[in-house]
Amino acid sequence: MILLRRARNRAIRAYRTIRSQNLRAPSYTYKRHEAGRVLELMREFSCSDPVFAINGKDKTHEWARALGVRIPDLLGTYAEVGDLPWEELPEQFVIKPFRGSTSMGVFLLQRVDGGWRELRSGRDIRRQDVEREYRDLVATDAISSAVLVEKLIVDPRMPGLPPIDYKVYTFFGRVGLIVAKSHERDSAGGGAGFRIFDPQWRDLSSAFSGVPLDPTIPLPVRRRELLELASLVSSAVPRAALRVDLFEDADGVVLGEITPEPGGRWIARQDIDRALGAMWEEAEARLRVRFARAGQLTPGQEPQPEALLERSSIRART
Repeated sequence: MILLRRARNRAIRAYRTIRSQNLRAPSYTYKRHEAGRVLELMREFSCSDPVFAINGKDKTHEWARALGVRIPDLLGTYAEVGDLPWEELPEQFVIKPFRGSTSMGVFLLQRVDGGWRELRSGRDIRRQDVEREYRDLVATDAISSAVLVEKLIVDPRMPGLPPIDYKVYTFFGRVGLIVAKSHERDSAGGGAGFRIFDPQWRDLSSAFSGVPLDPTIPLPVRRRELLELASLVSSAVPRAALRVDLFEDADGVVLGEITPEPGGRWIARQDIDRALGAMWEEAEARLRVRFARAGQLTPGQEPQPEALLERSSIRART
């Protein structure tokens, strides 16, 4: 009986040790979900993260120009999609909503035979179809009614196709991971493919589960410039984690957009999850250093007003 009790106690201690080690390990997956919960709580205090002031497509243009970052040429902004001067637009352009996510309401169009071809899907489409599909998304509040039109970025390695989208995961000025996304369609009509790199441009093909990989996606020509631009953009935003989406054309690297809340249901391999989680925590520490040196964390002589804030709505939590 004593031996059984000792064996049971050893097993309990071993379980607690392993469990504690897992809980103490950094995790990008946890941090991403935690950040989403924090943003929801901020909204309940009737406050939004200031990063969203530059997250709208039109605001990104203004902010990037002030930062000295190259962005696609802006051809115009319009109150709604029906206001576009279709006959005056160039042979290739992009329609984007001011507000939206996951590429909803985005059309990459090329003029063909008196009509248009949507380059991501490869389908021929009429102006009326674009307007109808866009308005259907507006009706569900998935995107904004207001729309902007940009010049299409053309990758000279892939003429007639959407450019490769290099999604750089950054942590307050430091690059953690690059996800290259190609919209080139395969012979079976498949959609986007991905290739994943570390900051040294080494292939991390098994970094995430459930990712449709495409090993033929090329590395960018200006690899160093691309990472430097991602780092510059990230370092200008006092936020621990930010995804910076970049393209490349014949003239260099172009900022597509910034994504404060990258979604996706991919599950990171444990070593990747821990490495990115550690970068996230380290970025938060550097931000705290900044605030501490600015005196913003100094204990006061009276209660801080933020401590007395009341949430505007209380949700049941499990």
